[in-house]
Amino acid sequence: MAVTVVGFLWNAAVADEAKPVEPASTNAAAEAKESETPATEASLVEFVDQQLRQAWTDNEIQPSEAATDEEWVRRIYLDLCGRIPTLEEARSFLKDESPRKRFVLIETLLAHEDYVRNFTTIWTNNSIGRGTPRRVSRTGMEKFYREAFAKERPWNEIVVDLVTASGHYEENGAVNYTLAQMQMPDDGVQLTAMTARLFLGLQVQCTQCHNHPFNKWQQDQFWEYNSFFRQVGKEDHRKLDPNTGRMVDDYSEVVWQDFSGPVYYEKRSGVMQVAFPRYEGHEVDPGADTDRRTEFGKLLTESVDGQAPHIAQAMVNRTWSHFFGYGFTRPVDDMGPHNPASHPELLDRLSHEFVAGGYNIKQLIRTICATEAYALGSQFNDKNKTDDPAAGEMPLFSHMYLKSMQAEQMYDSLIVASNAHQSG
Repeated sequence: MAVTVVGFLWNAAVADEAKPVEPASTNAAAEAKESETPATEASLVEFVDQQLRQAWTDNEIQPSEAATDEEWVRRIYLDLCGRIPTLEEARSFLKDESPRKRFVLIETLLAHEDYVRNFTTIWTNNSIGRGTPRRVSRTGMEKFYREAFAKERPWNEIVVDLVTASGHYEENGAVNYTLAQMQMPDDGVQLTAMTARLFLGLQVQCTQCHNHPFNKWQQDQFWEYNSFFRQVGKEDHRKLDPNTGRMVDDYSEVVWQDFSGPVYYEKRSGVMQVAFPRYEGHEVDPGADTDRRTEFGKLLTESVDGQAPHIAQAMVNRTWSHFFGYGFTRPVDDMGPHNPASHPELLDRLSHEFVAGGYNIKQLIRTICATEAYALGSQFNDKNKTDDPAAGEMPLFSHMYLKSMQAEQMYDSLIVASNAHQSG
């Protein structure tokens, strides 16, 4: 009765008639059994389903069959917990005959410690990379995200903390995001570009030197945006033992750096220009007493031309991409009129609902995981084989796309498959 490690299928193991082991119950799971999906959430899920069905009809696509329970339970554990289910967890789910067992499992996993661990890993890698830069504390960064996800902090608050953080890299873990972007003395250019890409879904790095040839960002906008980060300073501390000469302390911290007035930058023509702190039409006092990053944090939640704030659209797009393998734009961090979303109405509605719901990450995940598209099988049919983003086609989400396992998922799944987590 061996577990097939390749593909992490359970085959005979999960079909075995051994007594199932029930997963630990949670209040969230119990409540899900007793009540239906809230009306507002149900209506949003139905809207998502309708939008995708319409796209299938318009493109003469027939969706794949629904995923089997075996396929779906593996999928949801990998996406939410970063690992395959244990044999006991899989058996328990497969033997459950409740029509609501998938909703119950979603709630159970959202309350599981592995959900926090998984998304902590994802966002730590997003923020500082897998190869930790010098004088950046991965432990501190992980602690910040772990506490944020465990306490279910709103996404807008998390982002504001990251872009405004100051202090010691372990005492305030959020500063490690900034420190990771300050490996070179570049007047905050890398920090500017990374913040736009990661949290706003905008690729603005080209506009450091010239107007972007494809999107709406201009060179002056880059430097207006950059001016918010000119008060960010970095101090490196090294302490040697006077008796041995050995290093006893080596760390960095983000500190206030005096800066007022405009930023000067050079046009391609050689003409010097000035830029004051300005974001999406909102100007900030450039005086020395203004904390520019704090003001920038306040502006992040402002709507843009009637659309949801960039941080909402970017998070919705990234989260959708996490669960489906592709977002509404490709790449996921290059959003704007130059790169239209595959399903603009869907992205817009989900983003506005994300804002209206208080930037609740779990609520966004619940909605996505409850959709018809997420429950589809990965095997395409004769009428949807053209739905192939890997071949450059626009994603229609008529079947689940194959997703490569991340290194952390592979490692943790091997631990589960080999039962190493149970060994002494």
